[in-house]
Amino acid sequence: MNAEYIRHAESEEIEENCVESAAVSNLVWTTEKFKPKVHNFNPRNSGIQTGIKISWKIIDYFQLFVSEELMEYIVEKTNSYWQQKKNNNEILTGTNLSELYCFIAICLLMTCNKRLSLAEHWSRDKLLRSDIFSDIMSRDRYFLLLRMLYFSDNQVSSSDRLGKIRKIIDELRAAFSNTFYLFSNLCIDESLLLYKGRLSFKQFIPSKRNRFGIKSFVLCDCKTGYIQDFIVYTGGDTTIGPKNKDYGKSGSMVMSLLEPYLGKGHTLYVDNWYTSPALFDVLHKNYTNACGIVKKRRKGMPKMDEKLKKGEACFRSAGNMLAIKWQDKKEVWMISTVHKAEFADVKKRYSTQNIVQKPSCVLEYNKLMDAVDKTDMVISTIHSTRKTIKCSPALFNLLHTNVTNACGTVKRRRKGMPVMDRKLEKGEVDFRISSNLLALKWRDKRDVLMLSTFHTSEFISTGKRNYRTQEIASRKGSLDIQDPDDQAED
Repeated sequence: MNAEYIRHAESEEIEENCVESAAVSNLVWTTEKFKPKVHNFNPRNSGIQTGIKISWKIIDYFQLFVSEELMEYIVEKTNSYWQQKKNNNEILTGTNLSELYCFIAICLLMTCNKRLSLAEHWSRDKLLRSDIFSDIMSRDRYFLLLRMLYFSDNQVSSSDRLGKIRKIIDELRAAFSNTFYLFSNLCIDESLLLYKGRLSFKQFIPSKRNRFGIKSFVLCDCKTGYIQDFIVYTGGDTTIGPKNKDYGKSGSMVMSLLEPYLGKGHTLYVDNWYTSPALFDVLHKNYTNACGIVKKRRKGMPKMDEKLKKGEACFRSAGNMLAIKWQDKKEVWMISTVHKAEFADVKKRYSTQNIVQKPSCVLEYNKLMDAVDKTDMVISTIHSTRKTIKCSPALFNLLHTNVTNACGTVKRRRKGMPVMDRKLEKGEVDFRISSNLLALKWRDKRDVLMLSTFHTSEFISTGKRNYRTQEIASRKGSLDIQDPDDQAED
């Protein structure tokens, strides 16, 4: 595996001394041919779970995750705090639901209009002027709301470092889970929100692009990039449910995030901070497949002392697990409960385009494990974090995550469109027919989705390549296109 593909543990809490479980201590590793017992996943109920209307506007998708009830709660707590800070020398009126929506809209709009300071968005300079901000809200009112925004009871004391925004976190986690159900492949990884201010649980992860910030453990759908659940890391007191001595804190984090999805046949991909034979054994017993790179010194790992040349690999199997040692620029150790001990062909990136072979589990891991990093890349374009002493900047990270999930929901949902999830090579086509309607998915540089009532599914020659036209006539015995959610309800 090339250096850029190798994913190392990204936490400062590397847990070297995992307690060996009884199941791991009884593992007997052999060189016998491994045949995995793969748990099957039924994708029937995967996808968007909420009934969405074709007439919905962008605000309706936003409200899937941030409901009016939650916004009214924020208005209530903000007004309560406002009254406590009221000064006889100034007239302070409180805020309302409509104004709070405008405030959030301005915060998001600022990410598309970069300025050196917040005040410059209301500048009257002809070169900097943007009238939309002053049309929505005055500058002084915006800064006043930013100063007064509050999310909890000020009188209630708590040892929870996220106590001031705990209700917001719980509400959003529930909304993320209720709106969407995961497809087959999942990954758990660390996400880092850029923040360099003073904060007791700020982290430094040199392998991340941001390096400094607020760390979260994220459960992500590999197919869509949808963030299904998350846990904000606040140090040693991070709430992760009951700890298990068999697979340590990292394994407990995995089990806490996966708890609602165990027993469904999902396949989990994790990096070497989480991976251990003890954890994978527990996951397999809970009807969940798993694959990930692993530290060779993890307790329960087999000894593989063979000296390998670049591209060679050796395998060991025990029970329902396969352990692999593959030599690339350096040794890569992996364990899997879903892959066979086999190689697959892959084209080299550079120069000759020669065909090389890599273990199939390595290819799948590289392909699916970067879902969280891709989502972080999207979120980084919505950087609306504001300095405030009233709430943690983690709250703004929740806003970014909410917008990303809402955007993904809009893209995936077109009422009445068929499910065409087959992966296509460039130039290939997939299509569905219903009555006098053709739905077509064509792979060019990206996927192109089209609908037509008067084309057939045939190619025409253009001199450069063959394009699929969509000339259609009435066809007897055609397939009816149904909404995926309607099928689930049936």
